Formats: sequence, structure tokens, C-alpha cells
Amino acid sequence: MGCDDAACCGTVCTNDPFCCEVEWDGGCALLARSLCGAVCSFDCPLPPHNKTETEECLQELNGSCGSPANQELVVGDSILGCTWAFQPQGGAAQRDTDWYELSIATATRVKLEVFSEALCFAAILREGDCNNLLMVTESGNETGECPSSGQVCLAPGFYQVFVAPDAFTGIPFPPTATSPSNQYVLRISGEPCNASPPLNDTCGGATQVDLPANGDPNPSVLIPFSNRFATTNFQQVSCGYGGEAFTRDVFFRFRPPAGLEGDYLISTCEQGEDGPYFDSGIEVWRGCPTAGGSPIACNDDGELCNLQNGSDLQFASSLYVNLGATTAAEPYIIRVGGWAGAVGEAALFVQFVGTRPSCDDPGSLGCCLAHEDGQPFCSDNPCCERVCGIDAFCCTITWDSICASYARSYCEVCGGSGGTLGGSDECATAVPVILGQSIDFSTALASADTAAPTCDGLTLGRDVYFLFVPPQTGLYAFDTCGGGDDAPFDTVVEAWTACPNAGGVLIACNDDGNEAACLPLRSSLNVELPAGAPVTIRVGGIGTSAGQATLRVSEGPVGLSCTNPQSIGLGITPFDRADATQDLDLAGACAIGSSGNTKVWNSLWFEYRAERSGTCTVSTCNAADHDTRLAVLGDCNASSTIGCNDDGPGCGGFTSALTFQAVCGQTYLIAVGGFSASTFQGTGQLTLAQTGPICPPPVQGDLNGDGVVNGADLGILLTGWGTNGAGDFNGDGVIDGADLGILLTSWTP
Repeated sequence: MGCDDAACCGTVCTNDPFCCEVEWDGGCALLARSLCGAVCSFDCPLPPHNKTETEECLQELNGSCGSPANQELVVGDSILGCTWAFQPQGGAAQRDTDWYELSIATATRVKLEVFSEALCFAAILREGDCNNLLMVTESGNETGECPSSGQVCLAPGFYQVFVAPDAFTGIPFPPTATSPSNQYVLRISGEPCNASPPLNDTCGGATQVDLPANGDPNPSVLIPFSNRFATTNFQQVSCGYGGEAFTRDVFFRFRPPAGLEGDYLISTCEQGEDGPYFDSGIEVWRGCPTAGGSPIACNDDGELCNLQNGSDLQFASSLYVNLGATTAAEPYIIRVGGWAGAVGEAALFVQFVGTRPSCDDPGSLGCCLAHEDGQPFCSDNPCCERVCGIDAFCCTITWDSICASYARSYCEVCGGSGGTLGGSDECATAVPVILGQSIDFSTALASADTAAPTCDGLTLGRDVYFLFVPPQTGLYAFDTCGGGDDAPFDTVVEAWTACPNAGGVLIACNDDGNEAACLPLRSSLNVELPAGAPVTIRVGGIGTSAGQATLRVSEGPVGLSCTNPQSIGLGITPFDRADATQDLDLAGACAIGSSGNTKVWNSLWFEYRAERSGTCTVSTCNAADHDTRLAVLGDCNASSTIGCNDDGPGCGGFTSALTFQAVCGQTYLIAVGGFSASTFQGTGQLTLAQTGPICPPPVQGDLNGDGVVNGADLGILLTGWGTNGAGDFNGDGVIDGADLGILLTSWTP
């Protein structure tokens, strides 16, 4: 914390106490270079340029990834731009990002160089693919060198390049286009490179996998490969996380040598040295998948990769598969592709491991204690199958202390009780639950009742069932955030119209809850339900995960649905969209955004009863840490939309602002959401400000807000007779004769 120059340190920490209280990070260093003069000067002179950014410093014309770029660039261009990064008082830190379109006519190794005292960096993405960075320049904040640079070979096509400061604070604001502290030059150069598809781009050209004949009882081979310029030859979705297909695939051909039929380990855990991180998936086929082959095995995110190489490789893949003798006409085909378009370099590892231990192998070690030699499985077959059904790690990697703890809890051979279900193993006999109830359950002994896909294309294994009848229409919460022991239990909670195997329709589901109170991998489902309609609640573990937890049934939190908004007044209201899931589609109702994106994604809902008659401003301008969108509606139907906004004028960081004419006493709904599904989380401040005369005190009985109590209000009351609507003046939960008496007493002469 702090720095070695006392005067500079004091100046910076006065502006940002974080630098002396927590960490002297990149933002602190930028502040020092901006505020401390020669002590922290960073000499990075700007080279000549042939283009100048058309976007003015405080404008946000070019949006973000996926929106139209500000300007078109080609190899050989040098463009002068302006940037800034600051944190407004009481608001979230913001920084400028400048997006450009780069056109590549022939295969080119493109080099990006960013010259800037502000220590900016640049990155390249394939146009239309916002998930995978192809290259990011090394930050001068890390290297202390000028310029920040990087290079990558690109095939012909269109790409997006963006330039941004390395930190979210410390660059002068408001910016000055002629100030060295706000300027950068992006220089683009290049030379020819080979961007041809790899030789194993098709199954017919699959790379031959040959194990070495060196006498090793467990021979292995490592084959480097790249899918950077591969095409996608097979579109079928297999085991990709979230239902995503593996794309830009490459192929390998393998026939087990005579005498080496049995279990094999196949992985991409060995990542390439060049290029960005590579999120890969593996499939094993009997014959070519493009010619009617049969799938044998598949893996997306391999546990072995994370165990062997560290968490940075947790999205590489690994699997064990039993491969017997095969013919030359129908070899085994190993297909490797990128998850959701990912590309990069890696190496395919294939090793013969013989016959792996199994639950019925008498040579396996005991179940009640951890295996110090790292061996998986255990010697008691029923216990082994039960524990590995809870945690597959115990049979794929090692029988560790957690596996032994499961055994002591659930296996009679280790003194365990065998556990109880709590819920029903059969949907037809689902256990009834009511609002406010908490019920302990275990899926350790449950069976898998259905293979219907759940959240993100995942599939549940062991599951239990509950039945809930909503007492009234509204938002309800079902969570497994608490209960159980310290063992990991990856749950999912689902709500169905009926039993999944009896024609039921999935209403909603949740895999991992976002609340801070949730244990890791536990679930929290908020779902809007109609009164009186029975709902089947299914709770289970992802894949083979099983364990103990507590199902809680409660009223849903306010603000997560249009029918249960959070009431607010004028002023500032902090918000956090971590749990928001409801999208508002404004197609045909209000023009918002570009590229056909008509939604306010993952919205929070607020309710404002106008305190004045006049112009009302709704704003997240410069007060949110993500790309926001706003809409104001008269009711929950999109057709009632009064106004909407994506990027407000003069608002940094793609934040929003809009105005509308509010009428005294009328209630308006405000949706605060994100630009896309990828901005489903974020925090900020919603500001409401209004001009005009203050509303007169409300008149009791005035249900339509026109200032008088007359026949129109009587009609509204009678329409809601017997319900708990707006005419329930005495708050007893029902509109009846007592409420009618109150209205008549207030009748306007």
C-alpha cells in the first residue's frame, strides 16, 4: 500500500483512499502519473498519425462490442484518439472505450501498438463474436514500456478493435483533446501469414494418433494442434456447457494397438504457449461424426485439467474412455472443438491406463478413510456407488477426506445411517410444502426420475419432489442456500406445472444462486406464480452431485418482477442486479438500442407514484458500473411503455437517462436492466428528479387519482369486490362493506 514518494503518496490517497488503505493498483499508478508531475512521468511520445478519431472525447458514438464501430481502419493506419477514466463523487468508476472496425483483405499477422501516457491497451475480436478475444496487447502498466503492443495472425474478414485505459480512474476528466494525458495513437501494421485451415480440419484429414512402442506399460503421446483457422464441420450439440456446440473443430484418428485395449485418458490439459486461453471440448466417436458415426464419450470442462495444472485451465477437457479393438474402416475419431467459438493452441494427450480400479474391484482400498496414495474408488461396492453418485470426484480422481466423510455419513460399512430423503423420490407422491416452511432433505439415496434438461442445458441426476400451492398471485422464492454439511452439493431448483414425466412444463429453474447468503453451488429460484395453481418443485444435483440441504419457501424479494416492484420516491436509490432475471422486450413498443436488440435485459422493477406534475428524469447516468438500459411503463404490458433509453447523452460507460411527463398521483413502473444477457449483473444508483407543482394531499377513496371521490371510484371498488386490491382502505385483505362505507364517507359533494 502507498508508494515511495511521501508527497505523491499523500496527493494520490487524498483522491483515492483505496490506494493507501487496500492496494496501490493500476488506477493508483495512473493517478500518480496524472497528479505527481515529474516524480511519476511516463515518457511515451505520440508518433505521427494519418487519421483522427471522429468521436469527441465525451461522446459515446460507437457503443460496445456488437454495435456499429466508430470508424473503419486498415493495416497501415495510425489513429489519434482521446480517452478518459474517472470516478464521479458517490458513483461507479468509468472509463472510455473506443471501438473500430478492422478490415483484413488477405491473411495478415497484425501488430497493434498503443502509444499513450494514459497507459492504454488494445484488443482484437472477430466481428460478431464478443466472447473470445483474439489478442490483447501487453499493458504498459505491467511492462513499464511504450508502446503497449501485441500481434496475431488474422484470416481475411472483418474484426473489431478497441482501445481503453488500463484502469477505471486516474485520467483527467473532463478530457481535453489536446492534452497528452488524454491522447493515444493506435498504430496498425502487418505482414503476410498463413491462415489456412489445419490439415485435420475435416474428419477425412484426421491426424493419426500413434502410441510409442517403447515398452512403457502405460504409453502416451502429446500432439500439439491449433483450431485458430479451423472451420466447423459438425454442428450437433453434445456435452457443451449451457447447450453450446463445440465449433472450429479438428479431428484425430486412433486405433488401439494390439494388447492395449482398455481404458484411455484423453485430454487437452496441455495448453499451447501462443495465443489466448482456449476453452475446449472433446468428443470420442466410432467412425466419423459427419458420416454416421456413433458417439462414445464427451467432456467439456475436465476435472483432471484443473487438478493437474491449476484453476486457469479449468475449462480445458479430459475424459476416461474404454476403447476396444476396432477396424481400419471404422477407427475411433477424436473431435476437439472450441466452446462457443473459442480458438487457440493446445495439445491432445492420449494415454493407455489399462484397467482402472472400480467399485467392485477387490483390490480397491477401504471406504471409511481417505486414500493417501490418491487412488479412486473403494472396496465396498454399495458404499462406493453411493458416494460416487454424490461426488463423481471420488471415482474419477481420488478418494479424499470428503469422500470418506460421505462414506461415514451414508454407508453402513462405515457406521453411517444411510440418510433420509426429506422430499419424495417419486413426483406422483411429492411432499406438500407451504409458504414460510423450511424442510431438510437429502438426495444421496434418491433415484434420477427424469432426464429432462434443466438450466443452461444441464441434466439433473438424483432428485426429490415437493408440491406447492400459491395462496395468492405473486413472486415466490425457493432456495437451497442453507442446510447440509460442508461437503459440496451442486443443486438445481425447478418449478413445473406438473410432473416432468407426466406432461409438465418447466416454468423456471436456477442453478447457482447469486445471493451472498447462498453456500457455493446452491440454488435460489424466484418465480412468479398464479394463485391456486399447484406447482411441482423438483430439487436435485447436477449430474452425479448429491447431498444434504434445506429447501426454504418464502415470498420473493421485491423488485425482481413487474408485479412486485420496489416502491421508491424522488432522489437516489442504490441498486444491484445480481438476482434479476426478468427481461422486458420493447419490440414494437419503444425504439431502443441497435442491431435488433429490443430488450431491457434482466430488469429490476421500481414503482414511483408521481409527487409532482411535470417533467420527470430517470437516470443511471455516470452512476453504474455496467452498460444499462431504462424504460418507464404505465403497467406490466410493454405496449404501455412511455419512454426508454439505452445510452444517455453525455453519459459515460454506456449508462442511461430519459425524461417523461408525469401526472400527479399516477403510478409509473421503471425497469432498470442491461444492454445484453452478458450484462446480467451490475450495481449502480437510480436517480429520480422531477419539476413542477407538488401534488395536493391524497383524498381517501380517490382510486383513480383525479382529486375527487365519485362514481368512477365506486366502479373501481365494486370491480375488485372480494379481492385485496386498491379499494381495500382498511387493510384487512379484502374489499367489502367496510371499505364501501369509507368511500361513501369521503364522497365529494
